[in-house]
Amino acid sequence: MEPTWIAKAIDYLNPRAADIFIWATTVADFLKLDPMTHFTMLESEGNVKGLTSLYSLYSTVFKASFGRELEKEEINTVTSVMGAMIFAKELLYDDILIMLPGVKILDLNLDRLKFIWSGLVSIIDKGPILHFHHHSFEDFLLSPFFKQELCMLLAV
Repeated sequence: MEPTWIAKAIDYLNPRAADIFIWATTVADFLKLDPMTHFTMLESEGNVKGLTSLYSLYSTVFKASFGRELEKEEINTVTSVMGAMIFAKELLYDDILIMLPGVKILDLNLDRLKFIWSGLVSIIDKGPILHFHHHSFEDFLLSPFFKQELCMLLAV
């Protein structure tokens, strides 16, 4: 990222962080993947809906992280894995997660998990055990805010 982009990103994103550390670290992790493209996404989303809340940031990152619109089957796979991560109340290894409905499809099991890992790397840790960077993302996934966003994604 060129210094002008960095200055623009700092000026734009700093006041939106509102002293919420997890907001700032999520943005930083998201920007690491593709700084200019992801900053443009955050900037345009911020101008449309605003990025003043952690949930609006999580929503933007969730929708933008895969680099394209997800198909209904992919959304179901991602939500199955994340739901299992929340409700298991213990860390789940990838060999358990690939047995979930919608994840175990022929020989593509680990490819599906890698798709999720690579897409949500700014929100979940990558490795044989998936877990969220911060409990607030679990809260977001269980919120009416996410349910509304998910309904809009599935309606497309």
